[in-house]
Amino acid sequence: MKILQVTYVRGVAGSEKFLLNAIPGLKQRGHEVDCLILYAVESETVGFQQLLQEENIMYHLFPIAGFKLMTSLPKLGKLMRKYDIVNSHLLHADLTMSLAKRFFARKTVLLSGKHGYEEWYNNQFGFDPKHKVKNKYWRVARFAESRVNASFVISKGLQELYTGLGICRSETTQLIYYGFQFDPVVPFEERYRFGNPQLCIVGRLTGFKGHRFAISAVELLKEQFPEIQLVIVGWGELENELRESVAQKGLAEHVTFTGFQPNPRSYMVASDVVLIPSVSEGFGIVIAEAMSVRKPIVAFNVPSPSELLVHQESGLLAEPFDIDQYAGMIATLLTDKEKADAIAEKAYQVVTTDYALAKMIDGLDQFYKQYYSV
Repeated sequence: MKILQVTYVRGVAGSEKFLLNAIPGLKQRGHEVDCLILYAVESETVGFQQLLQEENIMYHLFPIAGFKLMTSLPKLGKLMRKYDIVNSHLLHADLTMSLAKRFFARKTVLLSGKHGYEEWYNNQFGFDPKHKVKNKYWRVARFAESRVNASFVISKGLQELYTGLGICRSETTQLIYYGFQFDPVVPFEERYRFGNPQLCIVGRLTGFKGHRFAISAVELLKEQFPEIQLVIVGWGELENELRESVAQKGLAEHVTFTGFQPNPRSYMVASDVVLIPSVSEGFGIVIAEAMSVRKPIVAFNVPSPSELLVHQESGLLAEPFDIDQYAGMIATLLTDKEKADAIAEKAYQVVTTDYALAKMIDGLDQFYKQYYSV
């Protein structure tokens, strides 16, 4: 089977990491798999191109900014017709490929991978589908989906959101969790240790990631743990706002901003607890990363942390967005090492079995075969 994986690239994030795992796995199953990179700024694709080259994955590049989209569509349609399956990922790619299919490749099987939803909506409502905001994003998503044969989602929370908002049909929407094959050992390095105890939060500095809740929790914990340190790994549009909040709360000595780091698991290994205070997560690769290095996690009981973690077994889940309870759960793990270690070990067992890479590849393989030669 010839498969074309399509994504709109502005760096290397969740969907790009997914493809870097999925494509080699599918090729091992005997499929011919290439990648199509859509872009507005070509320089933003360089890092992803290098990673594809390292994996010997063939790829195509197409600009889609402004009027370039119109000149690219006929060429994209011609390219699509060379493949048995075209799988687009996220809204930009879904829209572009649905237009190319409509006008230039009507018989091509087009599938979609749903890795998340509109950030504004997530910041406001999480994954609650009751808020049927029919804005531009919703309308574009509905239009793109009308040209798609079927979709897969990466969590039950996303599945309920997309079907609940009337974008996807339940009968053509399949759940396929992410799968991973992490390096088994990440050594402890003192240079990643900034305090005792140390908390770590990894992710882009944006609203739905909930950094504000982590900072508020540290404010409550600093009296009980005078040397506590929160290490914030990542960058984003809220950095200045978060820094101001840290200063206003008198936490400058308790919070370290590292900016983007290519090795987030090294910071997790050097920490005592990993915080996932997100309002919602499409899947939450950072959760799997923490599980893979045997570090206990405290999250809110929201999708998809509530899917990946079982409270008191493989993680601790606080009521959304109860800071007192959240801080109390952190304190429990910091003062009860036996409990923390047991939770971390259970999480490791879960991520290496339920979220193994081979399991994800099985799901994708079966999904594509359902629609092959439709």
